[in-house]
Amino acid sequence: MNVSIRSKRVSILFVALISSLCSCVQLQRSEEIVSQQQLEEESNYINEVHVFVTQPTARAYQETMRYEAIGSNISSFEHVLKRVKKRARKDGCEALVQVKFYRQMFGNGKLGSSFPKVEAIGIRYTDDYYGQSSIKE
Repeated sequence: MNVSIRSKRVSILFVALISSLCSCVQLQRSEEIVSQQQLEEESNYINEVHVFVTQPTARAYQETMRYEAIGSNISSFEHVLKRVKKRARKDGCEALVQVKFYRQMFGNGKLGSSFPKVEAIGIRYTDDYYGQSSIKE
């Protein structure tokens, strides 16, 4: 009977160890401010998603999405930001503004860990910059 209890404990610890070492990114986004149809029509204008840690003042823009992504204990901020940029590009955003980097604590004491967390706001430019406007009027 002791052998079965010991083997159950070892298997539980093994599963916990494997699950803690898996690299994953959890991504949440808020409700859309603009319609999905408008984003799909304008998605062909998007090439690269730029990243700003502040609000850009050189161009006028409209906020479209809010993103929050949390990585695992073995992923980096770059990996999490790359996933947010990929999702923002898919959603039709041209840039990410007010990007914030955090460490989300998990657990406490000797077994505590911290996960990289990125929060950002996806935007679409509304002005005609260098003769290119992404929003049709």
